Amino acid sequence: MRTNRPKGNNKSSENFFEAEEIIYGWNACEAFFRKRPDSLIKFYTLKEHTDALKSVMYFCSQKKLGYRIVEANDLTKIAKSEHHEGIIMVAKRTFFPAWKNVLSNSSAQCILCVDGVTNPHNLGAMARSGAHFGINACFILNSEMKNLTPAAYRVAQGGWEYFPHYFMNDTMTFIKELKQLGFVFIGLDSHAKKNLKEVIEQYPIKKTKYAFFMGAENVGLSKELRNELVMASIPGTGVLDSLNVSQATAITLAVWRMGL
Repeated sequence: MRTNRPKGNNKSSENFFEAEEIIYGWNACEAFFRKRPDSLIKFYTLKEHTDALKSVMYFCSQKKLGYRIVEANDLTKIAKSEHHEGIIMVAKRTFFPAWKNVLSNSSAQCILCVDGVTNPHNLGAMARSGAHFGINACFILNSEMKNLTPAAYRVAQGGWEYFPHYFMNDTMTFIKELKQLGFVFIGLDSHAKKNLKEVIEQYPIKKTKYAFFMGAENVGLSKELRNELVMASIPGTGVLDSLNVSQATAITLAVWRMGL
């Protein structure tokens, strides 16, 4: 895939790899190209899709960027997945403004903090909800991930293009700094005594900055985080212990949004 790979195992070659990313799936690629076309490096697609991609092909010819028409099995090999939906784009990675600058903006009202969630399908579904309901940023905490995977982009259906995301290594320092910006911290837990609507409505919704914290499946939020949060639950029948984290995220953001 990366045909211009630099030789050697030095630090500069590591930076080269971190500077590009692979995006596949129609909606993910369409949103990427609409929002940041100048980040496109090259793309691969099938012959049957060339009519739909004429504007992208013209852009590439104008910018002297490469693209290739390949067979479906070639796309599968490049993507390392059968779920590419007939298109793969290679892009320059986006480096977002410092998160404090983003959140210092008075219009920043809601952020999503994801603790230990590494499943790309869950992350993608959460980003899709985040874009739909209008979060201002997403923070991925306590994760060994450094970059989003192509699957996370595909499942998000373009959602990642609508807000900045950050991978945070020092979670508790981040929490301390986030407090200084005036955010209210709400964590989701199926066993919390207060329900989500009650907790959100404790504060003047239109004037409050909310940070919603979602934990990994089966593990939940880490203990050190829980001590910093107001915990809330999403009430149900009790037949099942909890919701999938991406479902819980969608409901949480919907409840917040409907109060605005």
